[in-house]
Amino acid sequence: MKTAKIYILLVTIVSLVTACKKEGPAGPAGKDGNANVISSNTLTLNNWITVYDDGTEFTYSSNLTWGEITQEVRDGGLLITYLKDNTTSTWYAMPYSYAGDGYGYTFNYDFNIGTANIYYEGYDNSGSPGANALNGLFTIRLVAVPPAIREANPNIDWNSYEQVSKLITAQE
Repeated sequence: MKTAKIYILLVTIVSLVTACKKEGPAGPAGKDGNANVISSNTLTLNNWITVYDDGTEFTYSSNLTWGEITQEVRDGGLLITYLKDNTTSTWYAMPYSYAGDGYGYTFNYDFNIGTANIYYEGYDNSGSPGANALNGLFTIRLVAVPPAIREANPNIDWNSYEQVSKLITAQE
């Protein structure tokens, strides 16, 4: 039994000694990547057009051009769109929906390289607002997130304007 304990002790010591290796010199710094979250300025929507409006049900759209919506963002990153009604200070991640008594609406978007389309659709039993009435009422902020940033920040709630704003500020 004593021989077995000595043998185990020797094997442990030999393993520890041979497992320790001296670190070599540090390699060159890696290439800087293009992995920053990119945020647009706030953009007030002033170019609404009517897609459909029967006086109660409606769909309106507004188009934005933003060069930061790249192929990389489209293929594996994120484009997050936040909306603010200019009568409040609260930002909402889109899509955003609300329903009240006799009315309801949804803000949604789609995007392609260089452009984003914002959609406002819903119903109002007291009458639809009309595209011109929407001009100047809403502000949008676009955030382009390349794949590397998305993967490096798995705990970010991308729907939270506050969390994403902190990430953007930390990179500036």
